[in-house]
Order: sequence, then structure tokens, then C-alpha cells
Amino acid sequence: MVGQAIGTIVPWPTKLLEFVAECEKIPGQSQNKGNNIQHSVEYSVSSPNKSNKKFKIEESPRVGGSAGIANLPFLDMYVKKMMRVGSLIQIKMEESIFGEEFLEQLRVESIKEILDHNWLSASIIIVFSRYLYDKFISPNGLINKFSFISPHVSREDNLGNGIAKILLKDEEFKDKMILAPCNLGKHWVLLVINLNAEVIYYMDPLNGEPTKHQNFKTKFENALQIYRANSSSKVPKVSKSKKISWQKIKCPRQINGVDCGYFVMRFMKEVIMENEFMIPTNYFFDHKCRTYSHDKLTEVKEDWATYVVDDVFGKQEAIILPN
Repeated sequence: MVGQAIGTIVPWPTKLLEFVAECEKIPGQSQNKGNNIQHSVEYSVSSPNKSNKKFKIEESPRVGGSAGIANLPFLDMYVKKMMRVGSLIQIKMEESIFGEEFLEQLRVESIKEILDHNWLSASIIIVFSRYLYDKFISPNGLINKFSFISPHVSREDNLGNGIAKILLKDEEFKDKMILAPCNLGKHWVLLVINLNAEVIYYMDPLNGEPTKHQNFKTKFENALQIYRANSSSKVPKVSKSKKISWQKIKCPRQINGVDCGYFVMRFMKEVIMENEFMIPTNYFFDHKCRTYSHDKLTEVKEDWATYVVDDVFGKQEAIILPN
């Protein structure tokens, strides 16, 4: 049966596959010389009622499993053989993830971006956000700790009203760390917003300054000021006159012109893995490095591909529309 399938594409139930993770060591920083960190990192498990505690992370299957199974090559083969140019996949995004419900249209051309390691469009990053919610946030009882703002909203909202509308929708937003991947115009950065502290953490893989994008900066400040003005019961009076604080994080830096989206996806994953209410200026100790290695970026791509193969295609999560 299996032998007859060689050379063909066969949808194989993932429950019949067994993955054995390969622990790949990552060199530590100079202040941690000699102590190597493994991709399979074990954190103390938290109670759902104590969401400020770290929890155990289980990585999705990656390159190097016992059978050499990798979902990136499989997805590449599937797209080339089974999906026509112009095809799209409609994936439902829940209100609990982005503050509003919408259908994300993932086009075959967008999937090819990550397969060919090209610059990423918003759809890829939105699907990765959904992966983080389904695999890290929801299973660990952190739905009241982390949330996302869709890059579609932040891109189209010139004054901050749309962002503020989402923030005001749910009273529990005030206690969350809100991850907002943003496209500044062919360049991705990540904002992590702590509404309670009125702090915006700015993570730019090109080490840029938020002040260089004044309209963008003003938009998010307006959104938080609108939120502040319309949530008097939630925001302490002493903070009404306080300026919104921007904190630039010294995060890993990209070394080319296409990797910003991959870096932002990894930033989001590491922020959730650390499970804190603040981000150190020099970034998290366990993840600090000058730049991300090829293996670290491949891991992010494999996470994305595994989620699409197993949870989008495998569970019929999406509707595939031909051209």
C-alpha cells in the first residue's frame, strides 16, 4: 500500500505519523558563553489562573524528524501540483484572536512567498498569529494575556480610530499584551502594547527609530488616547495626562532586505514563550543574538507550513476556492 504511493501525492492522516524532535543546540551569547540553549526549551508549567508564570513550550515538528519529514517540501509540492494560480484559501479568524471576526484570504501566491523565502505579505503573518493562538495561547490558558491586532487594521486606519474601536470592544484588553505586526511600507516591525502600563514596545529588525515614522507613531498614540478617554473606569486618573511611552527594543537584526516578516513572526513567538508583561530593552536573555540563523528562520517557516498542512488542510479549517 505505502510502497505503491511512492512518487504520488497522498493525503496521509497525521495521527498515523510519529515525529521525534531533534534537539538542535544554539550557541549562547558572550555573557552566557559555554551554555548552549536547545530549541526544545522546558519552562515551568503555569496554572491557568497565574498567567504571568512561564509555561512549557512544545515546538511543532521541524526538519530532522525520525523519518526526515518536513512540511515545507510537502506544502511546496501540494501547491505546485494541486493548486492553480489565482486559487485562494478562506480561513476564519475568530474575534478572540484579533478583536474582530473576519475571513482571511490566503492566496496561492502568498504561500509561495514563504516557500521561496521572499518578502512576506500580511496574510502569511496573520496565519502565523492564528498558529500562535491555537498552539500556545489557547492551550495554556493565556487568552486573557495575549491578543493581536491585524496588520490589515493598522495599515488601513490612518487616525487610530479603528485600532481604538477594537481595544474598547473588550474590557479584558486592558490586562493584555497586544501584539501588532505592522507594515511600514515594504518593511515589517512589531509593536507590543501594554495598555495597563501605557507602554508600546517597538521591535524593528532594521534597528530603526519609531520617530522616523511620525504618522505611524501618531496613529497608535491617538488610538491609545481614544481608548484612555473612553475607558475612564479602566484607566487610573493619574495617567490621563501621561504621555504614551515608547520603548525601543534591541532585538535581533536582519541582514538583508526580505527577512523582516520572518523576524517579526519569530519575535511574536518568543514574546509569547517568555510570557511576561514587559520586554527588556536588551531583549530576552534566552533569545538574545545579533541576528537569527538560517535554522531559526527555517523553524518559523516550518511552524507555519506544519500549521497549514495539519490544521488548515488536515482539519478542513479552510475553504479552498479555485480561480
